[in-house]
Amino acid sequence: KHFINDVLFTRKYTLLKVVAMVLFGIWYVCYRRSVTWENLSYGLAYGGDGLWIALDAKNLIDTGWVIVNPYLGAPFTAENYDFVSYFLRNFDSLYLKLLTLFTSDPMVVANVAPIGVGLMILLITFFVLRELEFTDFFAMSGAITYAFSYYFFTRYQVHFVLAMYQFVPLAVL
Repeated sequence: KHFINDVLFTRKYTLLKVVAMVLFGIWYVCYRRSVTWENLSYGLAYGGDGLWIALDAKNLIDTGWVIVNPYLGAPFTAENYDFVSYFLRNFDSLYLKLLTLFTSDPMVVANVAPIGVGLMILLITFFVLRELEFTDFFAMSGAITYAFSYYFFTRYQVHFVLAMYQFVPLAVL
């Protein structure tokens, strides 16, 4: 009984709590998206920003950044200078660039990206709530609720940029 109280309501065992939340987050996002190892390299989102994220990943894999790709846009090159949103989404591009360091398949990057975004939101919210001096039980509950709300699952395929709301808890500080 004392161990459970120590784990849930004190600042002890923080690493255990973070690992438990991350494992739960990975399972929950994969469960909600029906992600398995077999379908990870296939497109799970063909509407909205689903293919756009795969395009960004393809640009990052081929050229190192998202603006120009000589392998797309035949007979010339794909030049995205006219899309102002590319210059406003630097963190998104850096995040996708980080994912491309581990795989060269753009569809895997597009399918793994929402899992990582959910985990970022989860961890940032947890540490912000702890900084606001909530007990760890309420910080964990609030972080899980905030990170995996209905909004996240309705936005990550249609508007990936809107699903990256991990900076909102930091604005509270």
